[in-house]
Parts: sequence; structure tokens; C-alpha cells
Amino acid sequence: MIKINPINISFNRYNTNFSGTIDHTTVKTGGKLISVNNYTSFFRDYETLEFTKKYLQKNFPDGIGIAEFGCSMGQKPYSLMIVLDDINQDRKYKMKAYDFPEVIDKAKSYLYKIDYLSEGEKLLLGEYNCVKSSKIGNVDKNRVKFYRDTFFNYFRKYRNHTVIDNPILNSQHLKWYDKASDELIVQPNDNGRKLVDFASGDINDIDKILKPKENGVVIFQNALYHILNDGMDLNIESDNVSNLDGIDVLFNKINKALPQKGLFVIGKFPSDHLYNYSCEEKTHLKYQNNKQIRVYDSSPVHETLKKNGFEPVLYEPVQRSTPFVRYKSVHLPSVWKKVREL
Repeated sequence: MIKINPINISFNRYNTNFSGTIDHTTVKTGGKLISVNNYTSFFRDYETLEFTKKYLQKNFPDGIGIAEFGCSMGQKPYSLMIVLDDINQDRKYKMKAYDFPEVIDKAKSYLYKIDYLSEGEKLLLGEYNCVKSSKIGNVDKNRVKFYRDTFFNYFRKYRNHTVIDNPILNSQHLKWYDKASDELIVQPNDNGRKLVDFASGDINDIDKILKPKENGVVIFQNALYHILNDGMDLNIESDNVSNLDGIDVLFNKINKALPQKGLFVIGKFPSDHLYNYSCEEKTHLKYQNNKQIRVYDSSPVHETLKKNGFEPVLYEPVQRSTPFVRYKSVHLPSVWKKVREL
């Protein structure tokens, strides 16, 4: 969450880091009212979604819980449950998503705009903006069809004052949606609302919220910078980080919440890894899926994760918008596995 000036609702079409919905919510925390931004989109970082699915299928075949903190409006937890759908007909994998209570209120009654500039949401556009290539990123065409078909089993299209139960949006917002005839607006149907259980909760209280070993995956994706330095500076230097002790405590709690081989998903946002161009001399080559890639996995964040019993299991390419980089193909460790008890 990022402190900003309050705005009711807006959309970001140009930021390559967060090219999905932006919503602004006033929340009370620490006895103060602040305005926070919630950035996300459907099928964002879909490589992580697919990896998580395969990992759960192999390591937790009988099912287990999944907990996501900082879930914002819910696009990411919805996306993971849709990716899992073909191996989850018996609902053995259950998702619970947490955020500020004011944000959760919106997540339970929200309209979503599908953004054609969002890499993940391009997968859903179909007849609206048909993607001509046989592959989108690393997602096969058949998998794209599965995403799209499954998504519309759980979400319906909104148009022209469809009857909705949405106390959050006022009539001015609804008129704006109706005028956006070239956009795709969706809302979860009755079955869609059952996919994710939303609740208020702060990841710093994970030891009080989750029962140990009941969740095989803890997700705090593209959000760690909030705890590290309460900011979003892509050029952050490791010696400017004010809260390494805070993440040490947090990672210890996450270790104790997870079973052995449980996953901790942090995403590939550079600030979460304390990565910028000055770190390039510390990169090295590594094999992943029989392919040689260049990785950076030695920041204070990474060392603190290793100290707390985690090792990286998935590296993903650094975001294209990271400034002043020489190596465009540096990979950051986006998913970590618990390898020992503390």
C-alpha cells in the first residue's frame, strides 16, 4: 500500500510495472487515516501462477490452503484459483486473501476493468482484441484458451446498468462504466464469489492469523517494499533500507506458518529484491529448466530469506521498466521454498 492523495477511482494505462486497475482507498492504520493505492491485474506474472499450480500438484496432491496477503481488489487470488481449476474440482485447494478491512470491503463488491495494455489481461480479451500469435509470452495458445474459458465461467460481463449488488460504486462511477463501450468490464458471478475467501489481516500478524502448517503457499507478491522502506524507489540502495530487522522477524514467522517444502511467493518487483543497475556486477549465471540465465540472488533480502530457512525455486526476468540496466535478462528469485525448520 502506498500513501497518496485520495482519489475515488482511476485507471493506469501506461505504467509498465502496474498496468492493471488502480484503486484508492482510505484506511485507518496506526491510529491514522491514510490513502492507499491498490495495484494489480488478472493473470499478472502468470509464470508464477503456472509454477505454483505444478508445484502444488506435485508436492501437495491431497490439497492444502493458500494464503495471500496484500491481495488488493482480488485479481491475483482469483487468477490463481482459475489456473488451479482443472485440478481443483473437489476444492481441495482453498484460497484465503487478506488486506486492510476497507480494501476487503471493496474486493467483495467490485467491478473490474480488463486492460488491453496489461500483459496478463491480454489473455482474456478474446473477441475484443484477439491475440494473433500462437503464444503469449510463455503461455501456450491452448493454455490461453483454458484461462479465458474458465475465467468466464466465474465472471460475467457488465454492460448498461446490469443489476449488481455493489454499494461501493456510486451512480457517477456506473455512468462512466456504461460510457466505456470499448472496454471490457466484468464482475464475479455467484460461483466466482466462492473462489476466494476474503478477510482483513496484516502479514505482520501472520503468526496470529494462520495456523501452522495449514497453508502450503504464502503469497506477499510485489509488496515487500512496503515493509522494507515504506516506499517504491526503484533505485533503492541496500544501505538505505530501514527495516531489515522487520523482514527478518516476518520471514521467521512465515517459516513457522508453512510446512516443509511450503512456498513463499514474493514476486519480481525490483524494490522487493533491492535490485537496480548497481547490483549487476553481483549477478551470476545459473541453469533453470536446462537453460542458462543470469540471476541476482545475494541482496540483504535474499540473505535474510536464506537465514530463515528458504531457498529460491523460481527465477523470473526483471521488469522491463527497471532503469539504467545493462543486462536486460537478469532474473530475480520470485518464489522461495521452505527447506528447514527454525
